[in-house]
Amino acid sequence: MVQTRSRRQQKPLAIGTASIRTRAARKRLILLALGFQSLTLGAAWCITVGGTRHQVGVAVADKMLEQNAQTADSVEKVITGMKLQRFVYGDDTWMKLQNIVDQFRMAGNGYLSIISSTGAILCHPDIRTNPSLREITIAGIPLRHAGQPTSLTIGQITPGTAMTGEVSFGPGNDHYVAVKHIPELDIKLLVHQPERSMASFSAAALQGTMLAAGVMGLIALGTTTWVSAKLMRRHDQQLEAVNTGLEAEVSWRVDQSMRTSHALITGLAKLADYRDTDTGSHLDRIAAYSVLLAQTLQDRWPFVTEVWKEHLQLASTMHDIGKVGINDAILLKPGKFTPEERRIMERHADIGADTLAEVRRDMGNDEMMDMCIDVARHHHERWDGKGYPAQLAGEDIPHSARIVALADVYDALTSKRVYKEAMHHDKVVEMLREGCGTQFDPDVVAAFLEVEAEFDAIRARLQPAEVQLSKLAQAA
Repeated sequence: MVQTRSRRQQKPLAIGTASIRTRAARKRLILLALGFQSLTLGAAWCITVGGTRHQVGVAVADKMLEQNAQTADSVEKVITGMKLQRFVYGDDTWMKLQNIVDQFRMAGNGYLSIISSTGAILCHPDIRTNPSLREITIAGIPLRHAGQPTSLTIGQITPGTAMTGEVSFGPGNDHYVAVKHIPELDIKLLVHQPERSMASFSAAALQGTMLAAGVMGLIALGTTTWVSAKLMRRHDQQLEAVNTGLEAEVSWRVDQSMRTSHALITGLAKLADYRDTDTGSHLDRIAAYSVLLAQTLQDRWPFVTEVWKEHLQLASTMHDIGKVGINDAILLKPGKFTPEERRIMERHADIGADTLAEVRRDMGNDEMMDMCIDVARHHHERWDGKGYPAQLAGEDIPHSARIVALADVYDALTSKRVYKEAMHHDKVVEMLREGCGTQFDPDVVAAFLEVEAEFDAIRARLQPAEVQLSKLAQAA
């Protein structure tokens, strides 16, 4: 029985490759999802921090204005408690007020100034070093609340509760101020807090919050990534287990199908062979000879692979399947054929190839069936072009058919038939050597001569006992 190697060993199943592609595509989707999640978290962080910064800024500004107003009320009490009289720049009263301004301390860069009822600066932390500040009048500067101007300017503020708001002393020089009118001295107190200081204070207050939000975002992203990776890995393991079982099932079914089809085809070939030789070992010998020649030719013919040899092993058994269409009177005739009988006998090559072509038409493209058809149709072609049925010559003859041609002739000459006795191995070797370049491919003959002793061993092992006894009798 001709044995064939399991197709499971030839190449991985497509399902395994598809599984790998699926896992790779899934990983790409996970990475895209994580990237999108990172962008979403980053945008949310920026929006949240931006909104928080605005809210904190508003709250700090309100708190700053409230503190300024309280400070203005406190300073007013100090000044009125001193029972001061109206003063002019440089006198003792001015000196006392300037000392209060100089000694005033407030969080950040806050400071105190005193202006006249007309808005001229009377006391200021920098007035001793910069007397020109006395020439500046700020009575017309308007107060703003939440960025919106009011109907009051600094000069229009009257005695009563301290007025607060935002004022601008020039580009980039905005202050949060509280203004308090002291009618006894006809002056106004201004408690300043530069907006830059407030912005720094807000940034400092937000720094911890921003850092905490960033850390929490990174933790959330890292946790999500870790959980996603774990879930993906678990899913892949479950999918891999399912695929492994599915691959094994598919491989087993493919194996069973291939073995069944090979067994059926080989059985038909043996049935045809029994009509011709009364023995089923002919096909086993042809397959063994053909594979041995293919192995020897691998250095000369690089396309000869393990799969190619497996195909040849089965295809070689198909070479004479067309003999089922030849009448027994001709097929088993013990004498020489007439020209008409020979013409009919030679039709077995086309009958076998056409039959196999019908099988291939139903099963679709298949490399093994292609080789079976080549061998069945062309194993009687000759290197010099004088063979049949197509009179192909040289390189036009399929490589598989060249190998089977020599294997078939060797087996026919060394086997007993109804019309002849078996010939001795050594004599057949010489006949095949003489056919080099005329009947047979020189490469195939060279390969045969390298392993002719192994041919003889295969023949001795697989040939029927009666043939062996017949040869011994002839030798005696």
